[in-house]
Amino acid sequence: MWDQTEYCECISEKEVNVRFTGRMYRDGKFWLIEIPILNVMTQGYTRKEAFEMIADLVETLADKHG
Repeated sequence: MWDQTEYCECISEKEVNVRFTGRMYRDGKFWLIEIPILNVMTQGYTRKEAFEMIADLVETLADKHG
């Protein structure tokens, strides 16, 4: 069962740090990351690349640079 708790830490009035619970797993030669509460999934050849891809995906969803 998924733990879909999200965490929000306010850093300042201009910047908000939000964390989502997700799942990362290996499937063949790829690492997959999914965030069920956002209904998104992405992949990378390495764990680092997968984390970079999910960060970019969430940033794109929010349509805000940074």
